[in-house]
Amino acid sequence: MQIVLDRHRTLVEIKQPNARREVQEIIPTRCCGGELSTLSQDPLHKSGFTSSVQPLHTASKEETRRGIDNSNSDTFSNPPYQDVLYNWQKPNKVKLTVSSVSREIQELEDILNGIAESQTSARQQYGRDMVRSLKALKMLQSAPKQKEESIFPTELPAKISRAQHTVHEQFQQLCKVFKGGDPRALWLREGGLWPCITPITLLEQLRSVSGSVFGDRIKENLVTYALSITALQRFIRMEDAHQKGNPQKLLEEQKNSGYGNWQPLEHPDWLLLEINVNILIRPDQVDIALATIFSVFRSNSVLQMNMGQGKFIIVYIICGSLFRTQQIYS
Repeated sequence: MQIVLDRHRTLVEIKQPNARREVQEIIPTRCCGGELSTLSQDPLHKSGFTSSVQPLHTASKEETRRGIDNSNSDTFSNPPYQDVLYNWQKPNKVKLTVSSVSREIQELEDILNGIAESQTSARQQYGRDMVRSLKALKMLQSAPKQKEESIFPTELPAKISRAQHTVHEQFQQLCKVFKGGDPRALWLREGGLWPCITPITLLEQLRSVSGSVFGDRIKENLVTYALSITALQRFIRMEDAHQKGNPQKLLEEQKNSGYGNWQPLEHPDWLLLEINVNILIRPDQVDIALATIFSVFRSNSVLQMNMGQGKFIIVYIICGSLFRTQQIYS
């Protein structure tokens, strides 16, 4: 190899070219990221909408009187459901009067007061416990009852159709809000890179552990959408009970219109539980769950519920609330 290199050797001195060196502009690199949108970030930060079509859990007297003649109407005769988000009945302290207590309960109270004033400490403690239980019974009997809804079976197909239309419209309005005002939406949808928006991906943003930050009225819109789903599920359950000839189940669904003593906007996990299990949480279940979580006795106590009244739902409510606030211990 050296012989070959020697053949191409020259005695002429080679000089390097005198090139002008200019200062070149250094273009900074662009920071990557942010091109793709995610549902838990950009869309949820937008402002929501004011809904005009609302899901129904209860029917007005006028609608019940008209029956299904007005089933194709685009407007509902009920008050706007959006207002219900801020006007759910809150637990109130019941003021008891003598006239509201039956004669039997009054006699029992006199007997228990005599036991509580006994000379024996054991009888005194027993009497005080019984007086406290009797007081809880009087509060339960004096509490305002939830209004029963009278729905004729012939109305159910029309109500189901309207509820389905409401669910679909709520979903479309949410999708429209998320896509509005975003120049990336058109191109990302064409490229299949726009966030997948489905009922599940929307509802899971309401979980207390999701950490989602909502824009103005977005959380209210999502709760309203979830409520429209529970309304549809309730009407379908009533229709199923009617077709199967189960009047007891139909009556139970009519009695429980839901949300009498709790607010879905404050407990979205309970609302998701209703959708997942296909139920409406009853007021007595909420009362027992809250009495277990926030015990007023500050001591060990026993709460009783009859068989078949949905104790496993109460367990879910309690566990969900304790996990959310990290108050559960091994």
